[in-house]
Amino acid sequence: MSALQTIGNVPAEHLRFGDLISAHPKTGEPVTWRLVSDPTWIDNSTRYAFGVATDGAYGDQLEPRFERGDLVSAQVTPARAAALTPYVVRKAAPTGAGVTAPSHLTEVPLSDDLPANAPCPTCGKPDVPVNKDGGLRKHGSPVRCTGSGTKIGAARIPRRARNGYYTCPITDDQLRSVTTIIGHGMPKPALTFWAGNLVAETALDNLPKLNRASFDPDARKEAYDWLRKAHVRKKDERGHIGDAAHKIIETKILKQPIPEAIRNDPEMRPYLEHFEQFVQDWQVTFTASEMVVADYDERFAGTLDYLLKSPLLAAALGCHPDEDILGDTKTGGELDERTSSGDVYGVYPEAGVQMSAYRKAKYGWLRDGTRVVMPARHSVGVVLHLRPEGYRLYPVNCGDEVFEAFKFIRGVADWATGPSKGVVGNALQLPTVRKAA
Repeated sequence: MSALQTIGNVPAEHLRFGDLISAHPKTGEPVTWRLVSDPTWIDNSTRYAFGVATDGAYGDQLEPRFERGDLVSAQVTPARAAALTPYVVRKAAPTGAGVTAPSHLTEVPLSDDLPANAPCPTCGKPDVPVNKDGGLRKHGSPVRCTGSGTKIGAARIPRRARNGYYTCPITDDQLRSVTTIIGHGMPKPALTFWAGNLVAETALDNLPKLNRASFDPDARKEAYDWLRKAHVRKKDERGHIGDAAHKIIETKILKQPIPEAIRNDPEMRPYLEHFEQFVQDWQVTFTASEMVVADYDERFAGTLDYLLKSPLLAAALGCHPDEDILGDTKTGGELDERTSSGDVYGVYPEAGVQMSAYRKAKYGWLRDGTRVVMPARHSVGVVLHLRPEGYRLYPVNCGDEVFEAFKFIRGVADWATGPSKGVVGNALQLPTVRKAA
């Protein structure tokens, strides 16, 4: 890309491929705007496009700031060219050679974080949930309120949507979640055996009840549904513990008060004690917690548990004391037990695959929404296996060779969720043979 250029009322024919049409006045990053006309030009080689503003091209501002004919631009992929999130340059007198000074730019108001609820400016409902993209959730019955989707703000930090993608608020890139990639591309046979064993154990513990239910069709169906969902109930139970443990860790790292509901839960007290013991034993200093990271070239994003520094860990892992070490916490399984395949019960190899992607991510977001270039991270991370009876700390390889495995896994995930759907066609029909007259 050429040097930073911001274009105001410069004729389109003066633009060169690779020119950055708009930018944040302080950081030089593109500024997001919406509501513009269809693009008149797309350069697939640089993934830039521009069009001409219409009367409605006011971005997310509450008052008109742009005029018909202002040039707009967007960073897009060819597949997303039809749904641009443009970057707009305010029309202003050029300061020389057709270049508008960055100080003339105006950006979308961004909040440090999105509120959970906000009032709807159309219907006046005071507590409409806010979606992760900053818009009001669909509401109104029986007719949907036209205020649905109204932008309350744009989240500075990418957020994982239900479809398994993070949306970058700077570039509008859709980046697939690391956990989604691993979930679709890496087999987990241990989970299959775990679910089967749990259903068998549940059945044996409830034989009289199941036997009685087997004689009544309705009771039989109810018992069947209850039994087959045993693993779901257990997973939800463990998920609750895991979420609470992660919240405890995050609040301790950020020096924030622990939520009252968790603080008063006696089941969570040993997790807190063992986490504090880990920090003290290993002289740990945390440098990041629950940090969203992304790599635009490799098209993925994710949320790492934490980055830490520790002189004792540095000596044990063979890295410099000032080098960041990736950390993850697991609360499942059992302490000091192994599976039949030899894995630690509760700490599995996919932890290293996941951490290898986080290690290679080039960018991360600070709590205030600032996007930063990530520092070097050591090729071996650690998993803290946190259980009520104690903790164990395991080194986990997350180096380049593991990242190569992640890329293969991503290929499998891409195939499984895309081309695989068209591999098997419809059943063939025998041709109809007409008899001669």
